[in-house]
Amino acid sequence: VMEQQIYDSCSKEDYCVCFLRSRTGNPRRATFPGGSLSPADRYLAKNNLVNASDSEEVFLGLRLAAIRRTFEAAGIMAAANPPPSFARQELQKILLREGPMAFHAFLDDWGIRLRPEDLFELSWFLMPGPQGEEHIFLVQIPDADEACWANNAGSDECDIVWATPSDLLEMHRPSPKPLSVVLRYYYCYSSQGHRFKGTMTS
Repeated sequence: VMEQQIYDSCSKEDYCVCFLRSRTGNPRRATFPGGSLSPADRYLAKNNLVNASDSEEVFLGLRLAAIRRTFEAAGIMAAANPPPSFARQELQKILLREGPMAFHAFLDDWGIRLRPEDLFELSWFLMPGPQGEEHIFLVQIPDADEACWANNAGSDECDIVWATPSDLLEMHRPSPKPLSVVLRYYYCYSSQGHRFKGTMTS
């Protein structure tokens, strides 16, 4: 019933979301960029906070992880001064090869100022088993130029796709599987009329 309500309430929109679509499987699955909080993310958060509690450190670290993983997967960065074009794709490849610490070293080398405060936390929930908590963040991409840099760094596993929420639902409709929890939360939110030009999750 909830699945049908989401389909019925999501009307045609005038904005798009960025998501990843698997190149394998039938039907192909769509997901938002995301990943796990790493010690490197917490280290960067700690260095940017003064007399912060553990919870404040984790909350900032989660936003930094969302920014990092979205850049790794899609080449888009929520920053006051994003990296130059020639550095993006090479950095993506380095991150996939060397891990999160390479991202934070890159920020220092180029003087990149991230904007974690731009991320809006839509929801969070507990996951079964060792996964712990799942946090969902939304962010509006600042301009069309940033969207143009979207690149999957030659990944053989997924393509980057821009689509309205309604179109993404139509892509998912043939699937016998229900929407994932993250997609459910997002569509319940977007069906209420909220607008975002891009999304990232962690």
